[in-house]
Amino acid sequence: MTIGSIESFGAFRKAAFDYLTGAGPLNPQANVAQLYNRYSTYDPLGLPAKAALVNAPLYQALVAFIDAAGTRIVRVQSDRWSVLDKATARAAYLQRAAGNNVALSNQASRARTSYLHVYPTGTTNPSANRVQFAEGRATDNDWRIGINVKPADIATAAQRLLPLMDGVSQINHMKFTAPGAAGKPDSVIVYLRRDVSYPLIRSAVQGALGGIVLQGSFSPMWNEVADGFAEAAEPPEGGGSFGNYRSTLAFLAWDIASDFGSAAPPRGDYYAVLREVFRDFGIPPNAPQEQEPVGTAPGWANLQKLFFQISARVDGQPLDAYAGRTLANR
Repeated sequence: MTIGSIESFGAFRKAAFDYLTGAGPLNPQANVAQLYNRYSTYDPLGLPAKAALVNAPLYQALVAFIDAAGTRIVRVQSDRWSVLDKATARAAYLQRAAGNNVALSNQASRARTSYLHVYPTGTTNPSANRVQFAEGRATDNDWRIGINVKPADIATAAQRLLPLMDGVSQINHMKFTAPGAAGKPDSVIVYLRRDVSYPLIRSAVQGALGGIVLQGSFSPMWNEVADGFAEAAEPPEGGGSFGNYRSTLAFLAWDIASDFGSAAPPRGDYYAVLREVFRDFGIPPNAPQEQEPVGTAPGWANLQKLFFQISARVDGQPLDAYAGRTLANR
């Protein structure tokens, strides 16, 4: 059963208000983390949790994923976005799959539960952890397709989707959650530039997944197209991830509605301020999966300053550590 983005936005704002009302003195680092936790664990259908793979099945799946990636560049997000040494990792995973407890490199160990970013054939790695896209390929993305693939099917999804990525120039790259992790709905994300061909691309992605049973839920404020299959815009550059951007804005709205922490606001006041903050930061309340241009709201300079002050505190930095940073439209 799909849930519309407006309905899930309502659930998110209720969860935010209920939490912040009882959270005590404002603490951006703790509060935004908790708001994001409520965002990422949203499960209105009460589905059984996905199960991460362990032991031999995990290593077999990792080998199958590396084989699906072929010669494409794979970057390990939790290992500082390092380019995966596929041959070394594969050899070690094969040994582990056979029951031999061989040592894993730090990278191969992290890759078991990391986000694994895979880039189209033709992408090169000119230096360190940088990538260079082939001519004609989208070098940035403003849209994403999220797919709630279960850990046991991650390698199969890679086998199906990666050839499609090579043939669609609007796709920037794809991200797969390694099968040793199971915590989030967006276990596969297709990052792309949205243009007039997007409906065909979305249909092709759905078609490639035929036969794979998805986990039938998704995070709030995404537009659910089908069970376990959703779409959403990228936040502005500098805004972080889709969920973190919205969690930070939910805290910013509370900060404003509570007169910067002097008193908890009534629910209706918080909802009204949240709606306006979302709108000011380019998120239409009637389509919270979208992202419109930023920078035109009254008092934008101060709003943007508040956003980055909160972001700095969330990261454990001094209040003005991010002074001068800006949000940029994609």
